[in-house]
Amino acid sequence: MWLRLKEDQTVEATLDIASIISVVKHWTGSRLEPCFGTGCPLCIRGIPRRWRYQIKLFIDNEEQFWEFGEEPMRYIQRMHHESSRVSVYISRIGKGQNTRYRIQQVVMRDERRNASQPGRLTGISERKQRINKYTSGRYGHLVRT
Repeated sequence: MWLRLKEDQTVEATLDIASIISVVKHWTGSRLEPCFGTGCPLCIRGIPRRWRYQIKLFIDNEEQFWEFGEEPMRYIQRMHHESSRVSVYISRIGKGQNTRYRIQQVVMRDERRNASQPGRLTGISERKQRINKYTSGRYGHLVRT
């Protein structure tokens, strides 16, 4: 099942960071079409390629998948996580070609307590970008920061 959010809808989900894969697609003006690599008819016609990302996530313990672009990938790349599972709020803003997604990490009680200790950053927007084994892999180099 693929995640579909309506305009201004927010869900709480657990992302499986280790499941992220990158795919190349073409925007044809009305929809995304997969790129078939060498000999791709859309490449031959000069339609630009775009990187898309797919991730496994859990909402109410139900497994779903989500495909997203570079902006949400930048949010995910900046997140602090010690394991491959991260709890987040995903919000859809706008509709149609003006759709944007905002991802905010859920801060647990223990993390808030640790965040108040000296040397710990408190807000997701204040955290330094961390490159780790999940964001430096096969897709990390594709994300423009």
